[in-house]
Amino acid sequence: MAVTVKKLEGQDIPPERRGDGVTQVFRVTDDSGTEHFLDSDEDAAKVAVSLSEPDEAQDASNPAQSERND
Repeated sequence: MAVTVKKLEGQDIPPERRGDGVTQVFRVTDDSGTEHFLDSDEDAAKVAVSLSEPDEAQDASNPAQSERND
């Protein structure tokens, strides 16, 4: 499965992800277009790897992982 990871900064950060102290967000997009937003590059890498492995793709699509904990 094709997966992309992009670092978003400034105005590229979606409005709903902006907040005090948020300077960057990582967007992981799978080949179906589903986007996951994560606060760290390490978490983004983990999700990207799990999405690229067919058996683990369903675990990574858990909505709780794409939610920001304030």
